[in-house]
Amino acid sequence: MSKVLDEADALQRLGDDKELYLELLQVFQDESDSMYGAVKEAVASGNPDQIDRAAHTLKGACSNISAVEARELAMQIERAGKNSDMSKAAELLPLLGAALASVTAESQRLIQAGL
Repeated sequence: MSKVLDEADALQRLGDDKELYLELLQVFQDESDSMYGAVKEAVASGNPDQIDRAAHTLKGACSNISAVEARELAMQIERAGKNSDMSKAAELLPLLGAALASVTAESQRLIQAGL
């Protein structure tokens, strides 16, 4: 069973700084739509280098907050870009969108609860 956010992992890497984690979650919420939009545009353009770069950026943001499933999907899209596999990138895109929606919902829950 995959986890949306691995809070324990994130907090361990952040020295158990819950306030910092909440700030990172908020930044992710503020930026994730535009990062996902960049991946969607890159896939639509069929440009492997753009797919690679956009997915890499989103993968890093997902890693920062330990968004496990979204990070894995972004990594797979990044790999598809590196391999010029446009059909694979297009196939994974809606899965990434759904994973990001789950991350947004879980992030919002954690922010409202104060973690």
